[in-house]
Amino acid sequence: MLTGTVTTFGGQPAAGARVTVSGEGPPRTTVTDVRGHFAVTALRAGRYYVSVFKQGYVSVSYGQRRVNSQGTAVPLTDGETREIAMQLPRGGVITGMVLDERGDPAVGASVRAMRFMMMGGERRPQQSGGDTTDDRGIYRMHSLQPGDYAVCATLRNMGPQNDAQRIQSEIDMVRRMITTAPSAGARQQMQTRLADLQGQLPAQGEPVNGYAPVCFPGSSPNASTTIPVAAGEEKTGIDLQLFLTPVARVEGTLIAPAGLDLRNTQVGLSNVDEAVTAVDRLFAPVDESGRFTFQNVPPGRYNLFARMMSGGPMPMPAPASGDAAAKPPPRLWANADITVAGQDLTGIALEMHRGVTVSGQLVFQGTTLQPPADLSRAQVSVFPFAPDPTGMMMTGNSQAVVEASGRFTITDVFPGKYRVSAGIMGMTGMAGGPGWVLDAATVDGEDALDTPLEVRNRAITGVTITMVDRSTELSGTVADEKGKPMTEHTLLLYPVDQKYWVPQSRRIRTTRADEGGHYVFRLVPPGDYRLTTLVDPEPGSWFDKTFLSDLDSSSIRVSLSDGEKRVEHVRIR
Repeated sequence: MLTGTVTTFGGQPAAGARVTVSGEGPPRTTVTDVRGHFAVTALRAGRYYVSVFKQGYVSVSYGQRRVNSQGTAVPLTDGETREIAMQLPRGGVITGMVLDERGDPAVGASVRAMRFMMMGGERRPQQSGGDTTDDRGIYRMHSLQPGDYAVCATLRNMGPQNDAQRIQSEIDMVRRMITTAPSAGARQQMQTRLADLQGQLPAQGEPVNGYAPVCFPGSSPNASTTIPVAAGEEKTGIDLQLFLTPVARVEGTLIAPAGLDLRNTQVGLSNVDEAVTAVDRLFAPVDESGRFTFQNVPPGRYNLFARMMSGGPMPMPAPASGDAAAKPPPRLWANADITVAGQDLTGIALEMHRGVTVSGQLVFQGTTLQPPADLSRAQVSVFPFAPDPTGMMMTGNSQAVVEASGRFTITDVFPGKYRVSAGIMGMTGMAGGPGWVLDAATVDGEDALDTPLEVRNRAITGVTITMVDRSTELSGTVADEKGKPMTEHTLLLYPVDQKYWVPQSRRIRTTRADEGGHYVFRLVPPGDYRLTTLVDPEPGSWFDKTFLSDLDSSSIRVSLSDGEKRVEHVRIR
């Protein structure tokens, strides 16, 4: 059993705090009572990590030494009861006022706090707090974790801004209604109304102004300065002033094979200016004819993308007796780079394409094991390498069809960077079957297990995925100078060659020692490495090149040959 007490930094009981215990088996969650006490029973022997969350406070993990780290494991033996104590510091606060172009309070403005943190092996801004300004233009974002924040504000340009936009909005609505009109007479009436509205449109549309997103300190739309916030600290006077800028209508049509229901297509605009952290992706509905419209788009460089994850209903002839069933419609994509500078962009023709094909051969190289005779049970897939800034990539895995000979084909892969995975059906992780492991996935001399597989606008052929019946391991113990096991340290294994210092590299590994101080790194690619220990590091920090460079002087050099089971004992002073 694991029991404990949670208090605030003032020593008061933290009642109603949510406590999560994870380790052996599924995570267990409970809530502290009025005394700040909690108890989690029926835990089997093992090591457990404890985290606590309470609104208005900084979430903490037991034993952590820095923000967002995993903390220290609590070991439990059979029948043992352990008691721990944890303190919750107050969360940080950022508050200020948002003003419009005249200096008046901007009511209903959306304000976001973006904290820079490791995501997908890179430091990226991630929304960690938000608020909407009140009638005084004041916002207050609370419960913030310690860190560096960019603060950005947006006042949505909702609805028509002038008569021309009002008429155009009604035209768009009538066009959509025509496609679903119940009778020919109703369609005729709508056609008449459409012609009347089109006649009312001014020949020269007057400029439309709207609000562009702005980040603190607000010297320009794209400029931002990070604001450091400590636990319990309140940053006041973080004021932002909005300004009017010409906004534009972006309108176009999807070009796709006849018969596809284009209403299943997602069309979006993604700002590609990295400095802009205030703009969400914008999405527009698509009508039956493939027409889409974005209203009031602020100036900037955008990626216009479309993706059809399912082709929807498509008339297809019934297969003849004995023929294979009709194939489902393909997944399609399109994208184009556009620049919005205050003038409407109309008449955009966005041509939809099929995803490309990735094909190759699955090869088994055994030294003691006999390769499987039928490889059709194998699973080969590609999955996105990292979060996609354009939003166009397909989410999840794209599975291959594998023939008995090991020949595989993955169809309809959208452009982007991918990782490769392979295994035998029924096995998990990197296993290729009993005794088999994934060794390499080569394309044009490059191993796609170490560098992303970059998919562009043409098919990729000749991919060779190699499975072997040997694996390389590094194991040992970590202890202090007196031989006492050190279980609080994280062991980091990283390659000497800096070309492998990339986000999510398979050659950069971390692990923790068990209660006896034993550690093991399995399925390590052969090569030259450095081994070191870290005390409660920020998750993902080990993918940062500067972080790794600073570790060289305190690390041990280790060389691993193919199939070697090396033992390396680590002593910590």
